[in-house]
Amino acid sequence: MKTLITIITLMTLISFSCCTPDEDPLAACKADPTCEYFECLVDGEKWVASCESGPIFGCKAIDAQYYKDIPSFEMSIDNNQENQLISLNTIKALKLGNNDFYLDTFIQTKFAVLNTLEACRRFIIDTNEISMFQISILDTSKFIIEAKFNFITKNNCNEIKVISNGEFRTKYRF
Repeated sequence: MKTLITIITLMTLISFSCCTPDEDPLAACKADPTCEYFECLVDGEKWVASCESGPIFGCKAIDAQYYKDIPSFEMSIDNNQENQLISLNTIKALKLGNNDFYLDTFIQTKFAVLNTLEACRRFIIDTNEISMFQISILDTSKFIIEAKFNFITKNNCNEIKVISNGEFRTKYRF
């Protein structure tokens, strides 16, 4: 009888532990102002920064540089699991709030699928489509940038990739 009660108790505990609602895995990181993160949707599928370090060198999935005097912002985000990268580059001053990329020739943002044909590999931002790059934090003393973004890219093979619900917080080099 004691064994039966133990089994029923264990089954009850297991069933309750399996039914907790799914939470955003980055929620704790987003709540911590020192935590760096990057995520977006690529054609509706979740895409996150990931990096597999080698035996000698470490790696950093997010690398950002901001030079306010030039002005220039460069950010490279790797997803080694998918063999893809996103590159957010501007050759213009950034400001808090919305940075309009519509019809802007100073944006070199791209999405790349590294394991495909060279001609179709690079998806360049389509500046004829409305994009959004909204900066909520640009701390030039702590060198932190936090932003949300959406943009549409197109490659030479006329394929389109929609990058949406993008958000990140990272430290940048200067």
